[in-house]
Order: sequence, then structure tokens, then C-alpha cells
Amino acid sequence: MIAFAQLELETDIDLTSHVGLEKQHTINITNTENKTLYDLSFLDLPNFIFPTVGDISGNTTIQYTFSTKTNSSFVENYVSKLSYLKLENVTSVPKTYNITLQSSGISPNIITINKGDTISWYNAESTALTVTEENTEWSISVPPLESKERVFNDIANISYFCGIYGGDITVKSNLIEDYLHNPDNDKTINFNLNSTFAPTTTTVEIFTNSFSIEYDELAEGVGRIKNTGSYTALDLSFSMNWTTFQNNTFNLDAGEEKLIYFIIDPIITKSSQTNKTYDLKLKLSGTNINTLEKDVSVFIRYKQFEDITESKTYTIDEVREMLQDMLNSINLTEENTTTIIYRDKPVVYNITQDEVSTIDDKLTSLEGKTDRTYNSYKSDSDEMKDTVDSIKGDSQEMRDDMDNLTSEVSEMMKNSSTELSKIASDVQARKDKEERERRSGIIWGVIKWTLGVMMLITLSVSGFLIKVKKNKIKQMVM
Repeated sequence: MIAFAQLELETDIDLTSHVGLEKQHTINITNTENKTLYDLSFLDLPNFIFPTVGDISGNTTIQYTFSTKTNSSFVENYVSKLSYLKLENVTSVPKTYNITLQSSGISPNIITINKGDTISWYNAESTALTVTEENTEWSISVPPLESKERVFNDIANISYFCGIYGGDITVKSNLIEDYLHNPDNDKTINFNLNSTFAPTTTTVEIFTNSFSIEYDELAEGVGRIKNTGSYTALDLSFSMNWTTFQNNTFNLDAGEEKLIYFIIDPIITKSSQTNKTYDLKLKLSGTNINTLEKDVSVFIRYKQFEDITESKTYTIDEVREMLQDMLNSINLTEENTTTIIYRDKPVVYNITQDEVSTIDDKLTSLEGKTDRTYNSYKSDSDEMKDTVDSIKGDSQEMRDDMDNLTSEVSEMMKNSSTELSKIASDVQARKDKEERERRSGIIWGVIKWTLGVMMLITLSVSGFLIKVKKNKIKQMVM
């Protein structure tokens, strides 16, 4: 609080206001002078409503009420001035008063002036006229149709005459009282305005707050929010771990309620994270409400799976050695001319246990198909053996055909290592090749028997290679 020459009031005032609502504020203003101060008023400001203060008698304190009304949320400093008028004695500004002289009289013949003022007599006649003070202290001759002046610097009551007519002049003090505004006496007031949204209250109800689900299952929940306050709840939003909410950011009018829908999607990556209950906090926040929390529990049922994803890096030498072991294990003949080209860069396998299980299932399935194909061709070979026995002694042409087929099968065996290498790099490609080979029909009885025998050898090697590949993959992820 600060005291000025005539006023005493707070000059740094903190105010709060609510958006869209007119709020009244009251301050005390004290006139410390013995004299009345007049027409007090504040300089207008945006977001402020200042009624006229009016007059304050001497040594008097009044309570002055003004208002604020805002349309947005903010914090800002405003500066206003409180001005007023004060009645002071001042020297009047000199003036000139006109008097007309005529043959019919003097107009006006009675006049009151202030010290320092001037009287101008105008002769409206065609002959000269004379104005003479009654004691002949001064006399003025006024030519026709002209004016003559005299300044009165003394306070007095003066009588004068012109011809047969007379007049009276009253000269009074030139000190007068006047309502004066002195800008230097204006009072500067700082208003620190904090505009916020009007607070309100809410309630939240969750219909089901306990869930039991699988680790990869979703849980759906429903609740209700109600605005129990007097003002609109603004920018309401919900949050909870693992959870998404439908239409999550909204306003809610006073007295209104709204259903809320949410989905819980747990993130579980380890067996140790299952078979346990998780206590979650559903939170409601907003611009003009207090944050609310509700408890929600989620039980994750037991799930057995490997928790660690392993990454192994192999050098090119290690890869060469593994591939060579695979090739040696299938006892390739000296006729093998397959060349394996390596790129001298590390090979990184990022394989999870689930992926290993999937590969194992596919290899097992392929192994079963290979066994079934082997049994089928063995049965066919037995049948063809009987056929061969029945056609022994056929023509040289038949024997030549068999020699040609034998050469073809031998050539096929020479290329087998290339196919086996493809199997080592891509199990699926091998599966497609076997499917194509399985579809190959044996047209002639002898041809069918011969291809059956040779395919029996090929499938035996393939089955063995698959088992070797399966064990190698398991070793790489162990």
C-alpha cells in the first residue's frame, strides 16, 4: 500500500477471473486530505469494467467495486491510472467586456468584472461621446462609431456617466476556485490478472474393474463420467497403462454424463510376466478439474514360452565348416564337381524360440512326407521288380533304353550335391523340388522301376540331409 499526496490505496493488486464469467473485485480508496476530491475515475482497460468512482470527502475511505470478464485463459499485467479533480484558487484569465453608448442610454449599464479585465465602450452615435468617472478621476472621449477601452486593475465599485445616462462597474478579485486536474497527481495501479476456467467437479464409475485374460487377449471395459459441478468440464481425457480409449478428449457440460469405452491390450513377453495380477491406475484429467484415479486389476493367465531372444554371429570360416560337415555327412562320390562360393562377411541369425519351433515343425512335416514318399516308391519298386523279371530277355533296343536311362540317372546324381546345397540354404525350395519329383510319373514299367530305385537313393539322402539340417539349426540357436 502506498500513500500519495491526497489518496491512499493498493498499487499492486493480484486478481483472479474465470473465463466467460463476470467477477467483482473490491478495493479501499482513502482521501487523506481535508478537502473533497472530485470525479475520481480509472483509465479503461480491456477485460475490466470500471464504474465512475465519484467524489470522496476529506479524510474518508470508500470501498470501490469493479469487475473483470475474460474470454480466454491467460496471465497478464495491466496498468491503469486513477485520476481526480481538485478545487483550487486560481487567477482568472483576463477578459474584455463590451458596452454600447447610445443617445437613448448605456447598454449594459451595470456590469461585474474581475481585476485585470477590460471594458470597451462603443459609440453608436454620429457625434463624439464622453465617458466620465463620477469623481472625474478619469474620462474617455469616444469618437463616433468607434470604441475606446480601459483596464481595471483595482478592486472597486465604480460609477460613471455619459451625458444624462449613468452606469456602474463592480471590480472584484481575480482569484477564483476551479476544478483542476493535475496529471502529475494521477495514481498508477498495477493489476496482475490471472484468467482461468471456472473449476467444476466430476465423478467416474468403472462398471468392471477386474479382468482375467490370456497374455495375447484384449479386455474391453465400460465406465461412466458425470459432471457434478456448475460449469463445463474442459479437455477431459483418460489414461491408463496398456489401454486405449474411444473419443478420449472432450468437454462435458454441467450436469451431463457420458459413457466411456476402453480396451486393455497387455504387453507380455516373458513367462515370468504371466500368472500374476497387474494393478493399473485409470486417470481422468482436465483443464478445470482435479485429477481422479480409479483402480483396475488385470490378471494374466500362465503362458509357457521362452523369454530370451538369442542372436548368434558366425564367421565365414565357421559357416564353411558347417556346410562342409553337411556335405561330408551325405557321403558324396568323387564325381561331385559342385563349387560353393562364399562371401567373406559375418552371417547373423536372429532366431527366437518360437521361430525355431516353427522351423522344427516344418522340418518334421517334410521329414514325414519324405518317409511317406520313400515307402511309396519302395512299394512301386517291388512291383517293378516283378515286372522286370517278366521282361528279361527283351530286345537290344530295350537294353539300350535302359543304358540311356542309367546315364540320365547318373547325371542326376552328379547334380544332386547342388540340389542338396540348395536344401541347406532354403528348406522351402527343397520342399518344392521334392514335390515336383513326386509328381513325375513312371511311363513305362522298366523306366518306372529304374527311376524308383534311383529316386529311392535320392530320397534317402534327402531325408538324411533334412535331419542333419534340423540338428544344425537347433545347434545354432542353442
